[in-house]
Amino acid sequence: MLFRSTILKQPETNVHDDKHRRVAAKALGQIGDISAADALTEAIDFTAGTSSDPKDKAANKTNEAVAKALGRLKAKNSVPKLLQLIDKSRNNYVVLESVRSLGKIGDGSAVAKLSEIATTHENKFMRKNAIISLGNIGDPKATPALVEMMFVEFQGVSFYREASFALYQVGPAVADALLEAMA
Repeated sequence: MLFRSTILKQPETNVHDDKHRRVAAKALGQIGDISAADALTEAIDFTAGTSSDPKDKAANKTNEAVAKALGRLKAKNSVPKLLQLIDKSRNNYVVLESVRSLGKIGDGSAVAKLSEIATTHENKFMRKNAIISLGNIGDPKATPALVEMMFVEFQGVSFYREASFALYQVGPAVADALLEAMA
């Protein structure tokens, strides 16, 4: 555990190709040892900006790798930090990987935030991924957002396919809401 936390706690540098934290996070996710989840969660940098500064770029790429690793590990204890990362990050790649990871983890506490993203985010690809994650979680609390998204077209894109499959993944609990929507 010392190795994991030592590498991940090292600061980003101004070197344009600094990858030490990102590579460590990716490796820990690939190894698949859930005991790495705490060190990965601690490695999230909530202050990463969107400037062209090499430190900001490296921090965002590391956050993306950390989010992906946490999803691979299905680290339920990381859900609050991933939700916080979605709220604080201004980098769409970081947010996207966090959304995907929440779906892989499958914790129902992410349903409210993912439903919000699915119905209101300005990026249609982010919306589709939030819908897919809601289906992967399979929590009936996602039903209202998923039924709504079956009938939404945003920027020329329909979400019917993703939303209808997500409802199928949720299961029989959605039957009444679907019947009501069809009436």
